[in-house]
Amino acid sequence: MSELIPIGIHKKNKNNGNGNGLPWTTVNFEFTGSKLFNFSQAVTKIILVKVDNIPLNGDAGAPIQYRLNSPFQLEILDEMIVGEDNWVSVTYNYGEINEDTPGPIAIPTFDSIYKGAIVPTSPAPGGTGVATWSATQAGTYTNFGGVVVNANSLATISRNAAGVFAISQTALDFTDYTLKSQIKPIYSSIALANNNTISGDRLGKVIGINNDGKITDYSWKNGVLDQDLVLYKPLDENLLYYSGSDDYLYTVTDSSDRLLFGVRKDGSFYVAKFASNYILGNALKDSSISFTKIDSDFKIRIPETILLEQGYIYIVTDSQDRILFGVRNDGTFYAPKFSYNLNDLSVTENKLSLAVQAKLNSAGNSYITCKGDSLTGGTGGGVVPFPTILQTLVGAGHPVYNLGVGGENVPTIAARTGAVPAIVTSSFTLPADTTNTVEISSDANVLLKNSLYGAPVKILLQGSPAMVNPCYIQGIECTIAYNSAGGIYTLKRNVADVSTTYIPANSSLNFTSSKIHRNPFIDIIFVGQNGGYNSTDNELVDYIKKMAEFSGCPNYLIIGMHSGTAASRASLELLMFNEFGHRYINWRQYVSNYGLRDAGLTPTTADNAAMAVGSCPPQLLIDSVHLSTAGHTVLANLTYKTAIELGYI
Repeated sequence: MSELIPIGIHKKNKNNGNGNGLPWTTVNFEFTGSKLFNFSQAVTKIILVKVDNIPLNGDAGAPIQYRLNSPFQLEILDEMIVGEDNWVSVTYNYGEINEDTPGPIAIPTFDSIYKGAIVPTSPAPGGTGVATWSATQAGTYTNFGGVVVNANSLATISRNAAGVFAISQTALDFTDYTLKSQIKPIYSSIALANNNTISGDRLGKVIGINNDGKITDYSWKNGVLDQDLVLYKPLDENLLYYSGSDDYLYTVTDSSDRLLFGVRKDGSFYVAKFASNYILGNALKDSSISFTKIDSDFKIRIPETILLEQGYIYIVTDSQDRILFGVRNDGTFYAPKFSYNLNDLSVTENKLSLAVQAKLNSAGNSYITCKGDSLTGGTGGGVVPFPTILQTLVGAGHPVYNLGVGGENVPTIAARTGAVPAIVTSSFTLPADTTNTVEISSDANVLLKNSLYGAPVKILLQGSPAMVNPCYIQGIECTIAYNSAGGIYTLKRNVADVSTTYIPANSSLNFTSSKIHRNPFIDIIFVGQNGGYNSTDNELVDYIKKMAEFSGCPNYLIIGMHSGTAASRASLELLMFNEFGHRYINWRQYVSNYGLRDAGLTPTTADNAAMAVGSCPPQLLIDSVHLSTAGHTVLANLTYKTAIELGYI
């Protein structure tokens, strides 16, 4: 393999020689056997190859007698070179743009594969092999495999080595586009001065584009130069526009051939990033939110006097003068929106406020949960509980789950739903098989307790095993069982192990209700009637707070107890309202004053006596505490209206 060393450097501008404004040189050497030749510098274009002063055909003629495999390697394909007595002469373009080449834009020719721009009526292409064309109009390209270019698309038609045509196109969204006629062009080497008056202070700014590709921004106030000096410089200094691996159709480069903007064969585009280590002063302007990105409803709130005049340093437009890409004088750039979502412009959850995130998380689940005892779960005997009636009010779009279990007190409900975990206060050994059980608590030796205040946890008193099992301790899936004779709780594995497992004291026992129905759309908590919280109002409030927090739902409602009188419940009800605000439903007060009216019932003597002291009318009860279907209906409607008032529904 031979290495081609230039014998001299020659430069030509666009008015003579090969006329592309690029430097060129010629190398002469004696053929030494190999047909692969390496260049000592990157080659932009082969101008001429001669063997013994006979020109060879490149891809412009037939047969093809040489080709450029890469910017650094030439291959001779002609069979005329059979010995070692031949002289080879190669003339080629290389390196950076000549200083007298005007403007910052350089368009590569891609002589090896790129054949130029075409329209639907273009004639059939000549030659064979790999080739690429830019499609400039929408329509069917009959002579190019019949491919169809869609309107408002950036399209490239290619032909592979087998002669098969294919199209690559990207749809552009021009619903909000900028015309070239709407902007004021500003060219490099021209400094822009802007003066504005804000609150009596004189502001000034000069922005200049340097020949080395940097943008310099000077600011002053009241005639004093600000210390902010911002320099922008592209990161990709070594990415030259003729890089064969990127296959760009056209590019915008600076005077050092560094790529500022380019469109590839596959329709994607490249924009240079700006390096943070070149910044002294304020934030990057290419990642700022410009005035044009602000919603129109918000624009009117911003004084236009603080805005710099928007001019463009350079732009790329389509045939209708719509801007495909532009760099403004303030360092920001513009590109039209694409038809698919761009990740860097999308609104991700972490960009939202915590309140909005919570709303979205709860909105992801459409169901409603109702937690409590038998006042929620129902008593049977034909009585329809309020969760069932609430389902008809909210509709099928919001499934309502009744998680009420009869007989459970507050510590037990809090433990079953996972808000305040149950713990086994003594260590034990869990058998390895799935048959043998181990006793973990009993009435005589209460070891299953609530972790907040240490109250006993009494689950499964009225069945409902699906609310409890499977349960988990130390990561082991188990089943817990209850025997009313002695109040004995036993535990066994669901999956056998090779050996027993030691369970240390105070290990938490998590029930299945703590895993399911998390983050509901609305969480309704109706507890307290069965006590268990040592009769202190603050302790009850603590349990309810834990339950509301654990659900992960900001849309929760707390239903107060309807038993008792206005006098006996005054302290608790004030405490509940102070803690939960409008999320707290004073059910006793409402049912005493409006329950019979809502149910369409006429008060009896007993009803009037109860309502006189602020108690629930007996007509809405089936016993001293449990509601009738009419009572549940009033509660369901009150809960539904409260959810609407709070904006939950």
